[in-house]
Amino acid sequence: MTSERAAVASAATAPPASQILPHRAKCAAAALHSGLRKIIAMTDEPRQPNVLLIEDHRDIAGAIVDFLEHRGFAVDYAADGVTGLHLAV
Repeated sequence: MTSERAAVASAATAPPASQILPHRAKCAAAALHSGLRKIIAMTDEPRQPNVLLIEDHRDIAGAIVDFLEHRGFAVDYAADGVTGLHLAV
C-alpha cells in the first residue's frame, strides 16, 4: 500500500474530532478532580480550599466559579494575569 493510500485508510478509521474532543475534556476534568482530591487530603484540618481562577472569558469563568463553589471551594477570580498575580501574592 502506498503512503497516500495508508494515510487515507488511517484517516477513514480515525474517530471524528467531535468524539475526540469531548473525551479529552473528560480526561482533563478527571485529572483536575483527582489532583484537587489529593490537595484536600493533604490538609490536616478541614477547611474550605481556595482556588484562584484567571480567565478572560466572563461566561466561561462564571460557569467554572459556579462549578467549584457548588463543590465547596472558595474561588477568587481575576479577568487578567496582572490582577491574578496581585491576588496570588
